Amino acid sequence: MRARECHDPHPIPLIMPDSTLPHAPLSRSDHSRWPHARERVAILAVALASTSAFGNVARAQVAVAAQAAAGVGECAAQGLAQDACGYASDIFVLTAPQMIGALGGGAHLLALPGGKKSRFSLGLRASVVDGLVPNISERSMELGPGSLAPVTTSRQVVGAPVVDVGMSVYTGRQLEVGSLGQGRMGAIHILSSFSYLPDVEMGDFTLSMPDRNWRATWGARVGLLEGVSRLPDISATYLQRGLPTMDMSLMVDEDSISLGQMRGTSTGWRVIASKSVSVLGLAVGMGRDQAAYSARISTALNDPDNAGWIRSSPLEVRRSTSRSSLFGSAVLSLGPIGLTTEVGRVGRIGIATTNPIVGVQPGEAQTYGSAGLRVKF
Repeated sequence: MRARECHDPHPIPLIMPDSTLPHAPLSRSDHSRWPHARERVAILAVALASTSAFGNVARAQVAVAAQAAAGVGECAAQGLAQDACGYASDIFVLTAPQMIGALGGGAHLLALPGGKKSRFSLGLRASVVDGLVPNISERSMELGPGSLAPVTTSRQVVGAPVVDVGMSVYTGRQLEVGSLGQGRMGAIHILSSFSYLPDVEMGDFTLSMPDRNWRATWGARVGLLEGVSRLPDISATYLQRGLPTMDMSLMVDEDSISLGQMRGTSTGWRVIASKSVSVLGLAVGMGRDQAAYSARISTALNDPDNAGWIRSSPLEVRRSTSRSSLFGSAVLSLGPIGLTTEVGRVGRIGIATTNPIVGVQPGEAQTYGSAGLRVKF
């Protein structure tokens, strides 16, 4: 139940009568909370809008105490919208790293089918992450600083499709590796990655792309040692991945949260050892990703007792993370087509939230998987 009486030192600038609003106040006829299915679809769309199966509700113990008291930090100047700002920030910092996690996967380039080397290849993959999403409707927003209220989460498989392209620009230099035979080193491929998000409108949830629905990023692959029959091929890659700019808005009880100009970019490197025997290839690799994401947070609280709305000032929130990755993959070659599966795990990252998160540690290590195909030309 929201406390509608609050002695704020600056209440007037934050209270807007309904007549000044450019649109009708947001409301729900039954004043009920979102069904769990709808809220999960909403958060899933923020974390790359893919289909997935709903998980079980997270355990009921509070595993992490609040990292900062409500009203301290970025939202301290938001007056009556302080608690709402803190909750919106928590939603953002919990979901944004999983956007990048679902996008990144393990190897930057799916394993090529065996046989003759190619000048050009095209791959399509779908990656999924064992993620966590907040149960939005289970916490209401208070006027003023409010009080620390636990945020519950649910296990959620978060998925994302990615298209990647590889083009050879230098075949490398031939070298002798003693009695092991001949090989090549220094082969160079230019890499490109394409991500796509659709516009979504579902009840009280909206996700739109203000610029365009796709984004292209670039990188490179270097063959450190390849083609030696008794040794695995060793390669290194560097690639940036990113999402289109997003605007997201949703309703929590009778109030609204807006995460505008959401952006996410990950820059990472990988070192991979691979070996093919006949039609079967195996690979293991490791790497690290530096991710940066940002959003413009704003909230609007419906205050019927005072016949007005309480709006927060737009707040720019920026976060960055760094995490390691270990993975293994297998590829089945069918002529020029390679079918690849991959499983890996990313390390834990530190995430500070305003409110305590129930049952889990924010930024915990996550398991991911990928499946896809690659065609060489």
